[in-house]
Amino acid sequence: MEALPGVSNVVPRSARLIQEIRSLSRESIEALFASSEDLARKISQREGIELKIRRLSYNAPSPLSERVMSAIEQSCSQLGVSSMRMPSGAGHDAQSLAPHCDAGMIFVPSWRGASHRPDEATDEAALEIGANVLLGTIRRFVQ
Repeated sequence: MEALPGVSNVVPRSARLIQEIRSLSRESIEALFASSEDLARKISQREGIELKIRRLSYNAPSPLSERVMSAIEQSCSQLGVSSMRMPSGAGHDAQSLAPHCDAGMIFVPSWRGASHRPDEATDEAALEIGANVLLGTIRRFVQ
């Protein structure tokens, strides 16, 4: 949220809110957007304030390939490392590839769970495991 002019001792003349909605379901995204828009309109009418709503972008959910995910799990099992399926709402290359070909993702743990931050870091051992899982997965498709 941004209040303009952004000075602590001045009543703002306007405010801008950016809402990002992520879900595995297109229907859930649309329902939440519609609900949010409806609530904003009701509040603006009640308070007598001008409201402008515009959608900046829309990223449709991109289901990943069962075939690729199974191959990743098999590679993990063969290496004796644990795996778990987890959804990712972040925009990764797989999101662009999924409509055109089988896609999957391999995640390795970051220190303190910090992800998509300047202080993100991953242990070399975890990176090596991730690389070996990727290698094992690729081998399953080229043999």
